[in-house]
Amino acid sequence: MDLRAMGAHLSERAELGVFRWEGLRYYDAASDQGDFERFLRGEHPVGDRSGFIQMLRTAAQENRPWRRLRLIHVDDEGAIPPYEHYSCILYGENAAAGEDVRVLEVSADNRLDTQVPDFWVVQRDHVVVTHYDTAGKHVGAEVATPEYGSALLALRDVSWGQAIPFEQWWAEHPELHRTRAQVA
Repeated sequence: MDLRAMGAHLSERAELGVFRWEGLRYYDAASDQGDFERFLRGEHPVGDRSGFIQMLRTAAQENRPWRRLRLIHVDDEGAIPPYEHYSCILYGENAAAGEDVRVLEVSADNRLDTQVPDFWVVQRDHVVVTHYDTAGKHVGAEVATPEYGSALLALRDVSWGQAIPFEQWWAEHPELHRTRAQVA
């Protein structure tokens, strides 16, 4: 499935909510509207996310919550990759709109990010595995086999229990915070 087909497939089945496992260090996503480049220049991301934020609010109000588990790659000095830092700026807005975002820190020697593909879950157990090239560009998706889907669901459940709610994790990392005044 390409991105459009995957989006339609997930939307048709999202009546009970959505879960996303997000493990890449970088995503080459046109939807960021140039925000990552602005972030790298020290500017605050300014792309229009109002439609997505409203969708998260509506889903939460209708008891169809979105949940996201984000692997955060921490090096030996405690630093995280720039794209993950940028993403965290946006997760604050997502969480405020009702998305339950959790963080699972992984070290450089942890291979969880290379052994487990990104995936989505809808209808409690319908797993869609997403594929990306080495540059982080989406190259396809497929419905997981029942056996593989069960393994990914088990990993999700264990990891979710170990992950830290985003708001708590973010509060523990003030060195990552940026305000519009700091980047203006």
